[in-house]
Amino acid sequence: MCRAAWHGSRIIMNQVSPEAEDIFDLVIELRSSCSGDWAALSQQCGLSTDELNFFLEYAATVLYNLGNYFVSTRLHSSIYVA
Repeated sequence: MCRAAWHGSRIIMNQVSPEAEDIFDLVIELRSSCSGDWAALSQQCGLSTDELNFFLEYAATVLYNLGNYFVSTRLHSSIYVA
C-alpha cells in the first residue's frame, strides 16, 4: 500500500502541473542533502532567516498538496504558489 501510494502521488503531481514532480524532487533532495538541518543549508546558501522561512512554507505547501497549486476551500479561490 505504501509503495502504491508513493507512485500514485507522482501521478497526482503530474496531473497538477508539469513542473510539480520536479519541485517535489528538489525539496526532497534538499532535505536529504542537509539531513534536515535547514539552518546550516541556509547559511551555506547565504539565505536570511525570512528567506528560509518563506522557502520552508512553500515546500510544506508543495508536499502537503502534492503540487505547486494550492486550493483553499475555505476561501473558494486558487492561489498559485510557484
